[in-house]
Amino acid sequence: MGKKNKNGSVLLLSLLILSTLLSSVLYVNTISTRQIIRSISTDNAIVAFYGADSGNDQAIYYIRKTEIDINDLANEFEFEDSDILLSREITDEIYGVSIGLNKDQFFQIDMFDREDLGYNSKISYLELDWQDNCAGNSYIELTVNERDSNFNINWGTGVNQSHIKKSLLNEPPYNMVNGNEINSIGGSSLIAGRSYQFRIRSLYCDLYNVNLKAYSFDGKLIPFKNIYNIKTLAEHPRESNKSNKQALSVNLKKYHPLSGLFDYVIFSEKSIVKDIGAYTGGWFSEDLYISDSSILRIALDTNYNHTLTPVNGVPEYTWSHSGTLPMGIEFNNGNLSGIAVSAGNYPNIFKVKDSKGQEVSKSILLVVQ
Repeated sequence: MGKKNKNGSVLLLSLLILSTLLSSVLYVNTISTRQIIRSISTDNAIVAFYGADSGNDQAIYYIRKTEIDINDLANEFEFEDSDILLSREITDEIYGVSIGLNKDQFFQIDMFDREDLGYNSKISYLELDWQDNCAGNSYIELTVNERDSNFNINWGTGVNQSHIKKSLLNEPPYNMVNGNEINSIGGSSLIAGRSYQFRIRSLYCDLYNVNLKAYSFDGKLIPFKNIYNIKTLAEHPRESNKSNKQALSVNLKKYHPLSGLFDYVIFSEKSIVKDIGAYTGGWFSEDLYISDSSILRIALDTNYNHTLTPVNGVPEYTWSHSGTLPMGIEFNNGNLSGIAVSAGNYPNIFKVKDSKGQEVSKSILLVVQ
């Protein structure tokens, strides 16, 4: 009897061991299967991602290199010898722009139709928000080009260049919620029936999540013109229960660089010359110009005196400025003087007007150290 009980215990123990081993094998097999499935899904996602990226690249190439209707690019297609199915959507009316800007980088927004210069912008104000990598000490230089909506555009020179206006912004967000939406630039309100170009420039540090929206005079969201939004959805492998889908979106300027007033590799609102002697020699006698450097350095706790220099204007000059001067420094009729008592960077826009009515402004950073 005792021998039978011993054999029964051995058998039960063997069954328990076999059951444990089988459970372990099944568990390991389940984990391995899941890892394989996850690996296959990851591989499919990577292929789909690069498929979507290639679809956007192809659209950009056709738009830049060929005369093509964007509607011909918005369809389903596949690349040769691939198992990727792609579908693409393209629009040339963008109701919001989101970008990043490196330090001193520019971005231009056209609020008119280049194919119909009689089209006015219908814009009442901008909403603008951003984040920075310099602890909230960032500034945006906002420049506006304003013109009448007509087919005979004359940019003018000298006094007639008053359509160029500037403002400094440093307290985002600018929107309807807090009541400080951007409905004026350089002290002038946006005017119904006119066409506008805007250029934003990041001063002093990099910006990210720069978001812009435009609104009409009745408070409705209106589109930015002359920007393509291209969105490509890629599926790999196509029409399979194991497929993975990835979508990528990209914004593209509708027109080549150099076609707009602000689209320059080196940006200048005046003629580009190598030295100030060209101006003092009278080559560009109709253009008023502030010849000082865009950065003026001021020694801390030291007497400072510097007079800004207007070139090619006709005295007498009238000066003004916007921005914050260093504590202890005063600005009086073109002259900066005093003893700075606080170190830091102080961005300002200085404006001068001569006796003929010519007016020009310049962004100057006052660095106290």
